[in-house]
Amino acid sequence: NEVINNQDVQFCVGQTRTLTSETIAGNNIAYEWVFNDGMTSNVIADTPTLTLTNVTMANNGTYTLTVDLTDDCGNFVKLEGTFNIGVFKVATANPVNNINFCDADNDGFNAFDLQSLVTPQVLGDLQSSTDFEVIYFDNLPDAENNVTANALPNPYTNSSSTEIIYARIHNRNAPETC
Repeated sequence: NEVINNQDVQFCVGQTRTLTSETIAGNNIAYEWVFNDGMTSNVIADTPTLTLTNVTMANNGTYTLTVDLTDDCGNFVKLEGTFNIGVFKVATANPVNNINFCDADNDGFNAFDLQSLVTPQVLGDLQSSTDFEVIYFDNLPDAENNVTANALPNPYTNSSSTEIIYARIHNRNAPETC
């Protein structure tokens, strides 16, 4: 239910997305979806709805929907909308080990470099810090909603002897999508 004409749209690898033309009044309505990957243009559908199943990087490109129709006065009308789709790798958070430390000065506090201690575990061997970002929060809603204003500083000094810290991982190029 969003108008995406002249927009850049972000999808994640593996998603299925359906794009639907708005309701058009007229006669002899003909739809044509064209995909341009930067090398070639091809007609990929002739229906009011375009479904992209199991999106891959090959779906990156420019999409154009052309609608030809005859209006109520008998005039030929051509409507056209274009938008870009960017497809991005999905982030996956890997399990991490608890951080345990010995409190040498017995004050209950320590500064932890979460980026060096935990981020490599979250990323695992298959995700690069170039493509993916890990941000830490002290509550799940802020992590889920990417409230970066409430992200924990690095290094982070604990506020109690036992804490739960939430790691959010996302694709740097599509942080609200993947």
